[in-house]
Amino acid sequence: ELTFDDYNKFYKIIKEPLGDCLFYRHFKTEGNYEFRGILFVPASVPFNFLSSQSREFRDIKLYVKKVLVLDRLDNTMLPDWLNFVCGVIDCPDLPMNVSREMLQQSSVLRVLRNQLKKQAVNMLMDLQNDEVKYNTFYEYFHKNLKLGLHEGDEKLLTFLRFNLYGDESKKWSLDKYISEKLQDGQKKIYYICNNETPLLYAYHNRGFSVIHFKDSIDEFMMQRIYKYKDYEFINIGKEHELPWENDNLEEEEDFSNFLLKKLDSENVEKIKMTNIFLENDIGCITTSKFGMTGNMENLMKSQPLGGGNPGIKGQQRLELNFNHPIIQKLRDYYNNDKENNNVYKLIDTVYQCCLLNSGFQI
Repeated sequence: ELTFDDYNKFYKIIKEPLGDCLFYRHFKTEGNYEFRGILFVPASVPFNFLSSQSREFRDIKLYVKKVLVLDRLDNTMLPDWLNFVCGVIDCPDLPMNVSREMLQQSSVLRVLRNQLKKQAVNMLMDLQNDEVKYNTFYEYFHKNLKLGLHEGDEKLLTFLRFNLYGDESKKWSLDKYISEKLQDGQKKIYYICNNETPLLYAYHNRGFSVIHFKDSIDEFMMQRIYKYKDYEFINIGKEHELPWENDNLEEEEDFSNFLLKKLDSENVEKIKMTNIFLENDIGCITTSKFGMTGNMENLMKSQPLGGGNPGIKGQQRLELNFNHPIIQKLRDYYNNDKENNNVYKLIDTVYQCCLLNSGFQI
């Protein structure tokens, strides 16, 4: 018989006198041990959300038969990504004279730890049914979900929301994206992490919907994620098989090796000629499957000790548009004047331009 307002008043008493709750879950579990509790999702980021206390403790009060035993639970009781959840738990199966040392060894608490995570995830699943409220939650706490994914909890993929390249106005879930945006027979999910590359335009122009991740944490999150259901994730900034017909000009391998030798860059592993799928661009750079994209390199360089670390460079593959006038000029040099000084200057300039248009630093 309680209304949302009743729960919100209770939330203000235990958590935020000036804030509101967005959603709650009132639960009771039965079995070997009995737990009763109410968990809350805040309607905005709590004022102390990034304090050291929020990392060391979970804002959940523990009662034994309605007597307060602990004002805050230890951070081991809920994963870091759920540190926004607050509430109260009553557990009549714990002894009244419980101490922190006893709690750490208690089998009741091990069961409670599992129940807390299960109930918190169920609360988010219910929250998804209210699109307006879920959008509010996602605006404030999406990085928490991505942290959970980065830590290996792949079940959280259903909670993920994202934009598609070329359509920044709408958020998509993976299930909706698969049902509405994949082409016939497409079993791969194409994405890019805050990176520009001519390949992105090539995919877009051919009707492929590319997921556009924009947060810094997305690069780290996607290193842990390879599949969703039967669909494989493909980062188009890395080496992969194109989903359309494309002529790799194998007969130009000698010309490509000539340019690679002239460029003489320790970062470039391979140069290859491709047909006109790059449209008007002179070329682009992809990295090996397990290498670093330009965005990832920039993130690593921005770390306090990352700037001078030579180990963060990935092996790059330089793909050049064989039909581009500058490449044709280089082809003329290759045929008629291999030792011309302009060859190195020209291929180096092309390489620097491709670094820029693929999200790398020159």
